[in-house]
Amino acid sequence: GEKDIQVNALKGLLNLVAGSDAQTQQVVSAGFVAAIIQSMRMHEGEKDIQVEALRRLANVASRSEAQAQEVINAGGVAAIIHSMEVHEGEKDIQVNALKGLLNLVAGSDAQTQQVVSAGFVAAIIQSMRMHEGEKDI
Repeated sequence: GEKDIQVNALKGLLNLVAGSDAQTQQVVSAGFVAAIIQSMRMHEGEKDIQVEALRRLANVASRSEAQAQEVINAGGVAAIIHSMEVHEGEKDIQVNALKGLLNLVAGSDAQTQQVVSAGFVAAIIQSMRMHEGEKDI
């Protein structure tokens, strides 16, 4: 069904952002991040789609400050935190969301401030509370 198509499309997008920074920037400039966030919004209750989308956003956010800024500008922080809230009991979602957020705060001071202002600290604390004792969180 549509869910399988979305999951497979998101998995396929990994190959597009796994190349050089220049290749990744071309994909990001073509609307990659906005498409991922739109998929997350349209399928917010679908764990598999959320996990794959979060993995892609974490990957883009880890590449360069410019690409991390693309994630921030597209509303990626809010989308990541929303996914964490909707799926607060899902470890896979929490782990991948936290990777993305941590990649975003590893950027410039301005990026760190944007992520913190969007609710980063509260999201991490809530995740830690919900998954107390789990080593990955």
